[in-house]
Amino acid sequence: MSPPPTLDPDTSDQLQHLPPASPGPSGGSLLNILRVLVPGGKVLLLEHGRSSWGWWNRSLDEGAQRHRSKWGCWWNRDILAIVHQAGLVVEYVSRWHFGTSYIIVASPARATHRDLAIP
Repeated sequence: MSPPPTLDPDTSDQLQHLPPASPGPSGGSLLNILRVLVPGGKVLLLEHGRSSWGWWNRSLDEGAQRHRSKWGCWWNRDILAIVHQAGLVVEYVSRWHFGTSYIIVASPARATHRDLAIP
């Protein structure tokens, strides 16, 4: 596994806990991050979601409602699909814990990311 690409030290950093797996429109928090991202900025995500193993996904799906009720988030969302739907291009991804934990470095797919509407 290679390390994530180096982030530009001349940009300001912002850390928020706005998981795509939380309630509400999928990726809504990502659209807000894109809206305020500096030109040339990158998004670093540490997320949990669907596994890369089908048998583990069946277990996640069976317990998803119970997990949501107890912890407030969906643990079986397709994180990479949410990231792509939000208009991000994945530059780096690393997965572990049966593929359910993700580190993602992404950048906006469009130059006009500040014009995105937030649902």
